[in-house]
Amino acid sequence: MRTLKTTPDGDLARDERGHLIVCSGAEAERVHAEIALRVRLGECPFDLSLGLDASIVGASDSPVPVTLEVERAVLRATGIARVLGCETEVIETAQRAEELGVLAQWKENPGRLTHTEVLLLGDHGGELTIGLPA
Repeated sequence: MRTLKTTPDGDLARDERGHLIVCSGAEAERVHAEIALRVRLGECPFDLSLGLDASIVGASDSPVPVTLEVERAVLRATGIARVLGCETEVIETAQRAEELGVLAQWKENPGRLTHTEVLLLGDHGGELTIGLPA
């Protein structure tokens, strides 16, 4: 499997000459899983079956645990064999937001930003970790 490589903030990665970078194997599996988590309803015109159900993310009274919804989204990504673990935390302080590199987002919605970290097993047998704010 091959795909376009992404940067940690989700943009397409480019080499020093400005050309898009193609990746394969475990890196491609990570990209597919990360995209599945980043996509929100209506943000992807190509495949609306990807992504999280935005109505349950961050809703403390949701009947569906966020971890189950994250697993559902990630397992639809190409190249992911299974989810080994998933942790979601509410980012409560500016210091924690700065540690995670999401201070600007946190300032827009203090106390309402979450960080999800997922440990995955790719089809190539390697463990992959992705973490991102939601």
